[in-house]
Amino acid sequence: MADCVSTLAPQLEALTKLHADLYEAFVSVRKTATTQDLEKLVDAACILRDIEKLGDDLRTESKMLAYLIAKLVCMQWAVLNTGKPIRGTLCSASPQVRQMAVVPNVNRDPDGYRRLMKFLGCPDERIDDGVFHIHWPKLVDYITDRLANGLPMPEGVDTSKTYDIYSLVIRKNR
Repeated sequence: MADCVSTLAPQLEALTKLHADLYEAFVSVRKTATTQDLEKLVDAACILRDIEKLGDDLRTESKMLAYLIAKLVCMQWAVLNTGKPIRGTLCSASPQVRQMAVVPNVNRDPDGYRRLMKFLGCPDERIDDGVFHIHWPKLVDYITDRLANGLPMPEGVDTSKTYDIYSLVIRKNR
């Protein structure tokens, strides 16, 4: 059975080459598009739509797999309890485990949403007109910091619905 790195490294190399080739093709098409007939432009639009779908699919799968691997790393790292970054051949990674809770939604739980926004200092009229929205990464940090400091969850947030968010801070080796 091949390891993850020996499976993924050649694929990254191939994708890097494909990226350069596609970018070159895009530059060429951009230069000549105004001289093409409609049939060719329509076909080009169809091809570009398919390229976009494939790229989106790769991004989605890559992101899901990266999260799974980050979760595995964080869980194993927590068991080892070293507190130190993990050094690989290509990079160093610092695991981060943050805590979050299911946040009330303005449409599904308007009362909980209102209590949360008031807790955060948002005036009633701004809650009602929807000018202010929660910035998700900042709320994750805010709740993680509160819990780490022994403070309770913000009002409106269901304390029985908490979960962990796993991530890696990755720095490539020089």
